[in-house]
Amino acid sequence: MQAIIAFAILLAALGWGGATSAAPAAERIRLCNDTSVPQSSSVAFRRDGQWISEGWTMLLPGACAPIVEGPLTNRFYYFRSESPGWTFRDERINFCVGPEDFTIFGDHDCAVRGYLPGAFAKIDTRPGRGLAVTEEGNLDVYLSAYSLPGDRQGTGELPQLKLEATFTGCDIRRGDGVLQCKFTSAKGQICVDDDGFTSLSILAALQNLPEGTRVQLRGTEVNRFDTVT
Repeated sequence: MQAIIAFAILLAALGWGGATSAAPAAERIRLCNDTSVPQSSSVAFRRDGQWISEGWTMLLPGACAPIVEGPLTNRFYYFRSESPGWTFRDERINFCVGPEDFTIFGDHDCAVRGYLPGAFAKIDTRPGRGLAVTEEGNLDVYLSAYSLPGDRQGTGELPQLKLEATFTGCDIRRGDGVLQCKFTSAKGQICVDDDGFTSLSILAALQNLPEGTRVQLRGTEVNRFDTVT
């Protein structure tokens, strides 16, 4: 019996007692831009039962920046990165984003509330899920695994939209009082909002356009969540 006890003590002293040292806990999530171009990043997470999305953080090539400071209370966090002419490999997870710096509460009705839809990728903070925690407590995500040069067809240019549509009229959107003009097409409903991005001359012309007018829409097509903007 004494020999068994002494052997167990020796194993414990040598670190062979069956238990492994605990992995260091992550104190923050950092995005590291290991691509060749500047990247604008945003993050989304759940806090106090509510979804929050925030952006944009500019990352120069070779730079790292924290997007979430600890304690990391959620298992999953979400992020998006954008750069002209580059495609982000998202996981079709919807959150709202804005064209400028933003903090948005809630992940629903993005367009109705005057925001843009954005497709995010997921970060799993559980140990052993592919991301190692550094000695400084950083959980580093490298953008080269998500951001690729060129569009999804590899041409470097976004596809062009050329679409027949029917004008269905303009009205004031309930809830926020924004003027909205609508078209129906084979790809669904297309809305033009007085949101500061559309020329006032275009909005004025649409308000004078008779309902039921057939038009041809042309422009750059941006596909997100199987919809067309």
